[in-house]
Amino acid sequence: MQTIGLEIQLNEENLKRLLHRYHFKESDFAQLSALSRVLQSLIQPRAYYIWKREEAPVSYEDYAVVFLSLGNGVDALQEICLEKEAVTEGYMIECLASELLFMAYQECVRQLQAERGKWAEKIDFLGDTYPLELMEKLYMDFEGIPITFNAQYVLQPKKSVVFLLPMIPMQEGRENASCHICQNCKNTSCILRDETVTESAQAEEEISFGRKLPFSTAINTYGYQRIFGKKGLMHIYCGDGKGKTTAAAGLALRAAAAGEKVVFAQFMKGGRSGEVVTLSQLEQVTILRSEKNFPFYEEMTELQKAELTDIHNAILEELTARVNDGNCGLAVLDEITYPWNWGLIDIEKLQSFLQNAKGRAEVVCTGRDPADFLLEQADYITEMKCIRHPFEKGVAAREGVEY
Repeated sequence: MQTIGLEIQLNEENLKRLLHRYHFKESDFAQLSALSRVLQSLIQPRAYYIWKREEAPVSYEDYAVVFLSLGNGVDALQEICLEKEAVTEGYMIECLASELLFMAYQECVRQLQAERGKWAEKIDFLGDTYPLELMEKLYMDFEGIPITFNAQYVLQPKKSVVFLLPMIPMQEGRENASCHICQNCKNTSCILRDETVTESAQAEEEISFGRKLPFSTAINTYGYQRIFGKKGLMHIYCGDGKGKTTAAAGLALRAAAAGEKVVFAQFMKGGRSGEVVTLSQLEQVTILRSEKNFPFYEEMTELQKAELTDIHNAILEELTARVNDGNCGLAVLDEITYPWNWGLIDIEKLQSFLQNAKGRAEVVCTGRDPADFLLEQADYITEMKCIRHPFEKGVAAREGVEY
């Protein structure tokens, strides 16, 4: 195993770009600059790597396995912000650290290219081409490094990444390039993308179509999320009013439009529902629900309750696997409060899922009377309050509105 230090620093130009990228106000620049100086003194960016040849299950002929981290300083500073309830400062630190991790990643690639005398063909994060479970095997060669991971393969310190770096021969005269294919590459989401090339491509797009596309069609993989510091949060839509599933479906649509992989899991539901029909037509969305319609809970037999519990646990298992594999950017657990409150799901497994999914995927839970555990875990809690409802006048549920 080899180790390299990574000399990185945010300058004024970087901070101005960050200001606009994360939609800060111009008046925030001084505070961002001050926090940047504090953060710079705390980070210890290092990369730990091993060169390998083709070795099952990895098919690359020549590649590096890389564990990279900014160290514990970012986590420690954010903990202080949380303790003091300094939310704005905590968010600024997250953005600054994400930019620093991006720069560390670039510097690492440049140094490894120079050492190997080859180009990095691509940066392959675990969870993209190869499963996250491969991390256990790879980590065996990195004993003693200050980077660890838990049972769900979430790295600590948080600003850490692990990736494979396959190499290809370098062309003469381009030794200092990050790679060699920007001009002809369609991967506009690549984090090493030459900005001038991206701007040129956007200009051509506007000329060709007269407008920019309404949203990016690039897939935000687990690796992409890790490098840009995307941290999943948890939402709860609760209350006795209409709109909980509707709000969750709307967020699912928005996430899919942004390129996220969405898993829309419905509990206690098996009948036709309009949102499922529409969402299931989107390539980015996976629907998980019962294929069988059950009666209301009060009308179920014990056998039906047992059957539905098995179905719910199977849905939870599939949802957990997709999040762990990096195949889910938004996980919706529609009507999850009911199986929780009625004992129609494995509560311990559900608790474990919710605790471990945060930081890896955005999570949405809907339903009335959420348990205390759900409320404690949530970052957003939105209560739909019923002021008036046509059901009180005898109007039945209407297709396209209530379902």
